[in-house]
Amino acid sequence: MNNNQDLQRAIAKLHGAFGIHIASVPVSETLNDCEAWDGMVELFMLSGHPEAKTIYAWTDHASDPDTPSRHVTVLHLPPVDSPQAAVKVVMAGTRQSRAEPEM
Repeated sequence: MNNNQDLQRAIAKLHGAFGIHIASVPVSETLNDCEAWDGMVELFMLSGHPEAKTIYAWTDHASDPDTPSRHVTVLHLPPVDSPQAAVKVVMAGTRQSRAEPEM
């Protein structure tokens, strides 16, 4: 199974909706002039979600081998309006994002 299929399963489990992959967007975020996050954010169109029409998702690979990787999903709802905003929300630790350990 590829990563987008894994992300689709996480979206279905966490949000009760089906995600159709529509784009991969490279995102780099810095904090205090240091690179804080650099990776690809996958954009999915949602079917069956009551509020959001799109969702951002990626796999967060932990640097600690004892910590499992996790799938991160962020709904396209205010204030999140872009892949960059989705990453910032997760970096800030707000409740709008959800994560599921990778199986």
